[in-house]
Amino acid sequence: MYIEQHYSWISRISPARITGSRTGLAAVATLATLLSAACSGSSEDADGRLLPSDRQVVADATPPDTENVVDVRVSDRGSGESYLHSDSLVWVYDRGVIIKRKANLQDVPDAVVVIGGLARYQLVGDEYTYQRFLTTYNEYEGIPAPSAKDLVRYVNDNLSQIFAGREHNILDIDLVELEAGERWLWHTPKSFSAPFRIRYRQRRNNTTVEDRADTFDVRFYRNSVNEPVHNLLATETSQSTLATEVFEASAIDRMPTLRSNFE
Repeated sequence: MYIEQHYSWISRISPARITGSRTGLAAVATLATLLSAACSGSSEDADGRLLPSDRQVVADATPPDTENVVDVRVSDRGSGESYLHSDSLVWVYDRGVIIKRKANLQDVPDAVVVIGGLARYQLVGDEYTYQRFLTTYNEYEGIPAPSAKDLVRYVNDNLSQIFAGREHNILDIDLVELEAGERWLWHTPKSFSAPFRIRYRQRRNNTTVEDRADTFDVRFYRNSVNEPVHNLLATETSQSTLATEVFEASAIDRMPTLRSNFE
């Protein structure tokens, strides 16, 4: 309705008024351009130059081997950014795009690789022209995963790797669990990460013991998509101290640790 009203307004301008005013012609042309942009989902940069519409971005970023393409869509995080590139000193426009392709894995025919990145445009004259797609991350979907129970068991059996370098300070571990509601991230068909919450007790110094509940990003590795995990690498992502307690240094020294396997 909004667009129809404005085109109706344009049609009511008399030819005499248009031909007698360059400003009028420019105004009509500008309004027509803006209305066309609105129809295509386009917007403008800070200087009023037209940016490519989301539909155009999807068309430009779609890989040529369309038989392997499952889906292409713009990111729902923001609407892109136009800026003066610090290296090339030309104006560019970056729009987030997510591409899903067939992974073409022999063992997992339905697996999909998700490619996140930026569709980059460069200002040529007064027009943003598509340049290339810049990949920022890859992940996989549809790959069979071990059960949560098996992962928790594996972590419990390999706590020395979780706390590598500070086993002598870990005094007790009373909870190992997967973070509820958090998704697993597949980096490759043979490697994925899962978030864990671990509640434990550790020696902070010679006289202080603290109870902690920390979260870890645990990356698991396996030799094939059909084999159990055989290795892990843990990164602590958040820390929370629940309580502290003071002891004599000699008492702390006598406490069993993860290094001594809590014997």
